[in-house]
Amino acid sequence: NYLAVPLLAVDALAREVDRIGALARRLVGQVLRGEAASPQVPLRQVLERLDHAADAFAERIARAAMSPMASARLPDVLRVQRYYQTAVARAAEAAALGPGVAHPPQWPAERCVQAALEVLAACEPGVPAYRSAEAQQAMEQHYQDLKAQWLLAAAQGQVRMEAMEAGLEQASALRHALQQLGKARQRSAAWDAALATDGVAGRPIPEAQHG
Repeated sequence: NYLAVPLLAVDALAREVDRIGALARRLVGQVLRGEAASPQVPLRQVLERLDHAADAFAERIARAAMSPMASARLPDVLRVQRYYQTAVARAAEAAALGPGVAHPPQWPAERCVQAALEVLAACEPGVPAYRSAEAQQAMEQHYQDLKAQWLLAAAQGQVRMEAMEAGLEQASALRHALQQLGKARQRSAAWDAALATDGVAGRPIPEAQHG
């Protein structure tokens, strides 16, 4: 019974949040690649069930008497879960605005999509946290370029204002989703480093990442 040992219970919750994160990254990747919306629906349903289960478990943990380390870690685990929830919600908003990443005429979106996918890859477990920050910086430049091109295309009458607004809204939603995944990776990496130093029974301790 994990709840009898709150630190192990928090660790179990962290593993469940890791599962949520893997599905969140998968969903964001589907939206970025412009995959059909139909596979995203069951994936979002699975994510919702996992979120509800994690929330219920977290409430049970919070009612138990916790050690200082468990008390310190639980808020961070919950924060990472919220990052994933926001990423999923924003990706769903982007998907509702159309498949793939919308872009102005005669402006290739491949560079922007590739930069976003590199951010996504940098958010995978085991990747040094600094790579996520570097990928985010590179993506930001592409995002600003895309934003400028949308505004220019609308100003020159190449696209309707509604199309520009939808394109900017979609790009902003995807950017925010990726930022949330990056924050989750940064927070998780900080705990991985702490666990590599202090250790927690019942969970393999990864090597601390440097740089």
